[in-house]
Amino acid sequence: MTLQTTAGNIADKVSAMLSQPENAPTKFYCLVSTPRSGSKLFCDMMTSTGLAGDPKEWVNIRYIREFWKQTAGQQGKFQKYLDTLIPQTTTENGVFALNLHVDQHQFLLKNKINIFKRIKFDKIYYLRREDKIAQAISLAKARATDVWGSSTRKPADYDQKVAAITNAAILQELQRLVAWEEIAHSGMQQFDGVFNYEDFAFDPEQVAYRRIFDDLGIDLPAGVSFTTTKQKQATARDDERRASLLRSVGLGE
Repeated sequence: MTLQTTAGNIADKVSAMLSQPENAPTKFYCLVSTPRSGSKLFCDMMTSTGLAGDPKEWVNIRYIREFWKQTAGQQGKFQKYLDTLIPQTTTENGVFALNLHVDQHQFLLKNKINIFKRIKFDKIYYLRREDKIAQAISLAKARATDVWGSSTRKPADYDQKVAAITNAAILQELQRLVAWEEIAHSGMQQFDGVFNYEDFAFDPEQVAYRRIFDDLGIDLPAGVSFTTTKQKQATARDDERRASLLRSVGLGE
């Protein structure tokens, strides 16, 4: 697999979306999450079945801008974007899916767009991570380098950028994550289920994924499996960062 930059990956995903045949959606579900919560892993597993839509961060502003770039003349027409996106990411069995980060929802609201009024989801789930410190460290690294997954090519100065991350920067990400989770649980939407990364990422029975199929009444043929190409991004250096962070706030040895 040839690794690309994040911008290149997004361009490829939008291009692939635009080339897909249209299917009429009959079932809609949304995976609400925060960055670095294992959402890409979860979505990859669902997509791999070919029966659960193509849940990606489709309303991430970077995806929307790339859509405008590839379809000249549509800039600013969000409903046109949805009208194109929905049928072309719906699987043949009529399932549409969206991965929505809390901050993306907040951004849309500031622009007077309520995605939950634009799309009537049958089921809405929340993906979260118990270990907020590990999540904050991962988010600080991704934001500093623009490397958001194992399929992204690291820039030449990746190590230098990671080394330059301060405890203050990690604490800022931790604050964001806690605030986003508070928003998620304070009336954003009623969730039909909450799945923790620490459970679904290591569950050989794949209970969380199968639960969504059951909830939506989607038949899962015996030969279909949940697979992913995503790889764990954490390193041993992250444990050192955690220890340093805790010492900086008087909680370490």
